[in-house]
Amino acid sequence: MLAIYWREIRELSRSLRFLIALCLFLSGMAINGFVMGVAYQGLSQMHRQIEAQGEERVRQAAASLEQLAINFNEVFGASERGQALILSAPPPKTLPLVAGTEAGGLHGAEWNFPNVAQPADLGVWNPELPARPAPDWEFMVRILLSFIAIILSYDLVVGERERGTLALTLASPVPRRRVLCAKFLAVVTLLGCLLAAGAVLSTLIYLVRGGGPLVAVDYARMGLFVAGAILYSAVFVAASLLVSSRARSSVSSLTVLLILWLAATVVIPEGGTAAVQGSVRTVSDIQVEQRVINQLEGQVNEMIGEMDAFVRPDVAEARKDGFSSEQNYARRINQMIASIKTTLDEQRASHRRQAGVLQNVLRLTPSGLFQLGSERLAGVGEIREQRFLEAVDRWSDQYAGFIKEQDRLDPSSPHILYVQNFMSQRPVDQATVPRFRFEEFTLFESLKNAGLDWLLLMLELAVTLAFSFIAFERAPVSETV
Repeated sequence: MLAIYWREIRELSRSLRFLIALCLFLSGMAINGFVMGVAYQGLSQMHRQIEAQGEERVRQAAASLEQLAINFNEVFGASERGQALILSAPPPKTLPLVAGTEAGGLHGAEWNFPNVAQPADLGVWNPELPARPAPDWEFMVRILLSFIAIILSYDLVVGERERGTLALTLASPVPRRRVLCAKFLAVVTLLGCLLAAGAVLSTLIYLVRGGGPLVAVDYARMGLFVAGAILYSAVFVAASLLVSSRARSSVSSLTVLLILWLAATVVIPEGGTAAVQGSVRTVSDIQVEQRVINQLEGQVNEMIGEMDAFVRPDVAEARKDGFSSEQNYARRINQMIASIKTTLDEQRASHRRQAGVLQNVLRLTPSGLFQLGSERLAGVGEIREQRFLEAVDRWSDQYAGFIKEQDRLDPSSPHILYVQNFMSQRPVDQATVPRFRFEEFTLFESLKNAGLDWLLLMLELAVTLAFSFIAFERAPVSETV
């Protein structure tokens, strides 16, 4: 078996088709690393521009309030006793005494902004940037490597029969299943080496080109991706051995395999996607907007027209009837928000329903299984979007609860939410304000998410290999038989 294994590796590695495949795949992976590095540089530049714009906005706001303090000092400083003017703006500092201001005037202006103090605290910096993007090899493996697997193995059986060497190979005291296993492992080994070389080349170019830094978890994901890619390409090798064992010529074997490859990688995934999108309807943004407008247009116009009657500026007057009109206003605002949320939830549910059907269609092919498994392993795609939306919902609920709790803790507040003048005005400790947090998938979570697709891919490989063994056992050893 080992002799056949090494013979196949020698013959394939010296063949012209393998050399062409090597150059083609390595070139594609090199381009991939370069493109992903350029993409990261573009995101980094955009990120720096956003940082600069955010800092400039903070500086402009600070300069405006500083000028306000100076103007206040110039106008009222001479007539006021020495004291500090309290302004609500970042960052905390004490302004120097304005030149020409009389002694005994305003000594300074203390900035006391309750939420954030420095540009870095404003959330201008994007903590997710270092993790996105990273080298993405899914397309290269799903399309190109699967094609190379077919090109290297389409004539492993029928080609030997045409050359008259299959009978000599089977004349040795080695069971047929071991002969086929040696051929299978030889091709998979070459594909694994090809993929490993391409992965190293792509990663090096990505890093040299200025891509984002990679940590141990990233390299672990890459290693697991390579293992999954070998499993995926092995399915096509097994299918090639099956067809090659049953085909009458190398040309017919290659023709059938190319048709299968096109169906598995292009026709079914793309056609299935189009069919699902056409048959499983979703609620579009335009439909959401129209529904919201139809539901709320009359209410909004009515509330705007009666705003003065709803919200009274005099708290003492409003307290006489228990803030009845303000309470009514808040209830109507809550109803409007609930109506909008219901429409948005319907839209999200329709997208989830469509995504679920599409995933089931993609799982009909090894290409779709590999695509879904790779996305889940990398923690991207639909599953990441869903996790992000769940984090947004949690933060939204926490923030709303925080506002209500802060208002409840103020005895002087009538607790009328959505009416600014009737809510608590007391200062809030910035450290207690809920911040949005988004946690990436851990490696264990990624493996768990990808587990079903990888298991189904293993099952496809096992079934295809079993049929290829059966076909090879029954294959003729020469064209005359």
